[in-house]
Amino acid sequence: METDDQLHRERDEDPTLTKSGIYQIFRQNAEKNKSHPLIIYHGRHVSYYNILSMVDSMAESLSKRFSIEKGQNIGIALPLSPQFFISFLAAQKIGAVAVPLDHGINSHELEEILSICEIKVLICATTTSLKIGGSAGIRGIILTKLQDFLPFEKAVLTTSRSGFRKSYSFHESIELGDFNDFIYGPKGELSDANAENEAAAAMIFSPSRNGDLSGLIFSSSNIISSARGISRNLLPAKGRFRIASMLPVFTAAGFQFSVTLPIFMGGTVICTFERSNYGRLLRFCSLFDCDYMIASPYDLNQMLENKVANQGIRSLKGVFSNSYLLSREVREAFEKNYGIPVIEYYGIPELLGVSHMQSADRSKRKPGGPGLPLSGVEARIIDESTKDIIQSGSRGTLLVRGPQLMIGYCSGAKDGSEYFIDGFFDSGDLARVDHDGQYFIEDRKREAISSSGILVSPHEIESVIATVEGVKEVAVIGIDNGKGNEEITAIISPGKTKATSESKLKETCSILLSPYKRPKRYDFRDELPKSMAGKILKRQLLEETRSRKS
Repeated sequence: METDDQLHRERDEDPTLTKSGIYQIFRQNAEKNKSHPLIIYHGRHVSYYNILSMVDSMAESLSKRFSIEKGQNIGIALPLSPQFFISFLAAQKIGAVAVPLDHGINSHELEEILSICEIKVLICATTTSLKIGGSAGIRGIILTKLQDFLPFEKAVLTTSRSGFRKSYSFHESIELGDFNDFIYGPKGELSDANAENEAAAAMIFSPSRNGDLSGLIFSSSNIISSARGISRNLLPAKGRFRIASMLPVFTAAGFQFSVTLPIFMGGTVICTFERSNYGRLLRFCSLFDCDYMIASPYDLNQMLENKVANQGIRSLKGVFSNSYLLSREVREAFEKNYGIPVIEYYGIPELLGVSHMQSADRSKRKPGGPGLPLSGVEARIIDESTKDIIQSGSRGTLLVRGPQLMIGYCSGAKDGSEYFIDGFFDSGDLARVDHDGQYFIEDRKREAISSSGILVSPHEIESVIATVEGVKEVAVIGIDNGKGNEEITAIISPGKTKATSESKLKETCSILLSPYKRPKRYDFRDELPKSMAGKILKRQLLEETRSRKS
């Protein structure tokens, strides 16, 4: 009789998987693991069989009711939940492009997304506060109660807190649908449309190489190759593969670890309703014999600061966390307090958030860096000035390429060619490699800011602040606070004729930006430093602000 470990190994080595779409892989695993949960949602098991049935109904309803065609975009503004899996996999079945979005997205932020890409159908929670006009181009909106799949007690509590009051406002031309009508509807013989493995399957919104908010497009092949590379770094599971997630699902790494990897492995993701419910998630890890956990350096520090109780977890082989902003102090304190090894990884959004990862085998790890490139990924370090390849020891610019590299940006005006050198993508980060081929990230030169474990576009924040009366110029930077987080700092040059105030800036940002995008600090200067070409020197502002804090 085959063991689960043998099944995982055969799945990893199966050449047909590289030619299959995501829905096809999910369906294969669903047929093998009908009663096995794909997701344990705040303690409630939702099986592969149940999700498969609802996915097929949703796919047919999307196709017939909203005439969704192959290649069209479906926005999914939901947290990690059964509803997210159903929506994502239904999009894959009909060949649509899934666009994960923050479930707390506000109207201004959605307008920014819609200015970059067209979304035909938006799936979101009934508690949304969105206001969408008729010119947005959205054909339909499907509303779901997030508590529908929660355990009874949690569902009652969540309902009492959120209520049923409508806080949204949608134009009358937009057709509204109820999520339950889509997942419990009739199923016909709708064929799988996503047979082309290189076709667009998902779009992740993230700051690009220069800090602009961009839609990064990935094919099924990109997504599956990334999951395959990650899976090869894992230790054999005792039973069915289980991973607990703290990362938001609309981030590149969160999407890969929390959605794609469980589907690819035929395993389970474990999550709580609230991301910050760390104690309950640790209890689930212990209760359900979880293999791994994924968390940002910010999450690890929050667990330590809040003194979240150690649940006596014996099954966890490690917690995956990004090397960037993970200090030695936080890493060592976490491993000491919880007895769980931290497995560092590194990646950029253009490569689905993971390109390097330490081995899950502790004897092969070197703390302080993300280790080796994933299987299939090539990396090199070049001199910043000469562009010559650096062999080992010295610091230089990290270049990467691999099968998970995006197929392009959403905007046709941007092809990203300026970021490629000899077929390698310029990560914008500085790194070094040692004599064993292990990589260490030395500094980040990308303009993106990591706030609460989420990459934020400084340009998006700057465009909001620039609308405030009395602001002449603004530069937004992130300051490492040593606790796994970068504090967003806005440096402002006020106009000479009209003044502005911190209270006015805070008020505007609180209306137009999500909490994790709002600056923690506002600094005022008569002038901002500029280059000869007139570009604001953010690097200089960053160094000056760091030295002032120290």
